[in-house]
This record gives sequence, structure tokens and C-alpha cells, in this order.
Amino acid sequence: MRKFVKTGTIVAFISFIVAMDSSCNHGNMFPKATASLDSIKGVLSKTDSLMKKVDTVKVKNCVKHIFITLENVKRLDQDTVSHGASDILRSFNAVRWELQTYMGRQGFLGIEVKKSITQVDNLSHDIKNNKIPKDSVMVYYGYEMKRASELIETAKYGINSVNTQISLYDLIVPQADSLIARLNNHQKI
Repeated sequence: MRKFVKTGTIVAFISFIVAMDSSCNHGNMFPKATASLDSIKGVLSKTDSLMKKVDTVKVKNCVKHIFITLENVKRLDQDTVSHGASDILRSFNAVRWELQTYMGRQGFLGIEVKKSITQVDNLSHDIKNNKIPKDSVMVYYGYEMKRASELIETAKYGINSVNTQISLYDLIVPQADSLIARLNNHQKI
């Protein structure tokens, strides 16, 4: 009987220690960090949605039209081009370059934004559940926050750039088309 009581006391004591230890480990020791991570995850998701709204078909069509226009100028080989026509064609080519730059980066940027969403979500979960050593939490937090912020800014810049370039395209395209029409009619530009 004594052995039974002694074993029961030991089991009760171990259960008490385990219960106390596990109850201490369930509290989020970094609530501000996890709130910030959850918040930036929302901004990343919104950024991903905004990137998907960019009309890439329109961007590709604009680039294609600019290439055709510039090739027509070369094909119709004009010896001298006026300063005004030169400015129009240079501006048109700059629009093409900006649009192509965005299109070249857009796929990679989308992948990185999605990856960052997952990383931020996993880090927040791990911090909430105390799965990361206390002395490492702020290092991981700082890295993921910086990376997410950079991706958000890069995407925002790219989206704004595309919107600006499409507006410029819309302004320049009638002038560029007029130059091509003049060249087709064997007139100087």
C-alpha cells in the first residue's frame, strides 16, 4: 500500500510539474511582433491582389505596338527626322522599356510575395507557440519584416510605374501613329 501511495504521489508531482511547464509555454511572449507580422501579411496579400489586377495583356499589346511602330520607322528609312519626331519616338521607346522591365520582373515578384506571405504566417505561428528560441525571435522578425516591406515597396513602385507608362502610352500613341501615317505617305517626319 505504501508503494502505491508513494507511486501515486510521484505521478501527481510529475503531472503537476508538466502542467505548470506547459501552461507557461502557451502564452505569446511577443504579442506586438506577432500582431505586426499578421498585419504585414494582410498588406502582402493585398499587394498580391493588386499585382494580379495589372492588365498584362494590355501591357503586352502596348509593347508590341511600340515595337511595330519603331520597326516601321526603320523600315521606311527616313534620312532625317525632325527634333519633334525624334522626341516622340524616344519617349515611345522609353515607355516600352519601362513596360518590359515590369513584365520581366512581375512573375518573379509575384512568386516572392507569395513566398513571403507563407514565411510571415509561419513565423507568426511559431512565435505564438514559442517554437523559436527567445533570443532568435527578433532576428527572424526583423528579417521577415524587412523582406516583406521591400517586396511591398517594389510591387507598389512597379504597379505605379505601369499605370504611369500606360497613361504616357495613351498620350503618345496618336502622335506616333501619325508619324507612321506620314511615313507611309512618303512624307518627312
